[in-house]
Amino acid sequence: MDAKTFKVIRKVPVHLERSHGLAWDPPAIWVVHSTDYVIQKLNLSDGKILDEIKLKKRVDPDLHGMDMYKGKMYYCDAGIAPGAKDNGSPNSGYICRIDS
Repeated sequence: MDAKTFKVIRKVPVHLERSHGLAWDPPAIWVVHSTDYVIQKLNLSDGKILDEIKLKKRVDPDLHGMDMYKGKMYYCDAGIAPGAKDNGSPNSGYICRIDS
C-alpha cells in the first residue's frame, strides 16, 4: 500500500483461512494460519508457497501474530481459540521462537 495515498500496490493471495500474522523475509513473506497451525512462506509476486511449517494442534503453542529477527521466527500464544474461548494451553501468555 502506498503510505501517502493508501492505494493498494500489490495483493498476495493466501491459501488457508484465518491468516493471523506475517513476517517480512525478502524476497518472500511468512504468513501464520492459526486455525490450521500452519506457517507458509509465500512468493511476493504470485503467492506461490515456497516453504511450509506445520505445527501440532493441542501440542504446540497457538499461532498469534508473528515477527522475524535475525533469522528466527517469533509468535505468541494468546490462549484464546477461535470463538474467544480459553484454549487451555499451558503456553498461554508466552512468546515462542522457531529457529528457521
